[in-house]
Amino acid sequence: PYRRQRQMCIRDRINTINGGKFMEYISIKEASIKWGISERRIQKLCSEDRIEGAIRFSRVWAIPKDAEKPKDARRK
Repeated sequence: PYRRQRQMCIRDRINTINGGKFMEYISIKEASIKWGISERRIQKLCSEDRIEGAIRFSRVWAIPKDAEKPKDARRK
């Protein structure tokens, strides 16, 4: 009989990446409310590696809860 391999949940994957050290993460939606910018802008910042510690799983970004809003490079 065929057995499905058990998939790890996102929390377990993050713990594996961080060497077992648990960090709290927020979603893009939560970050957009916290920082007052659009969800699309945060996706773009994550893809440009401008948010330190952001991790992508498939189509979902996990942003560290204590991450700071990046400076706007369009303004001086």
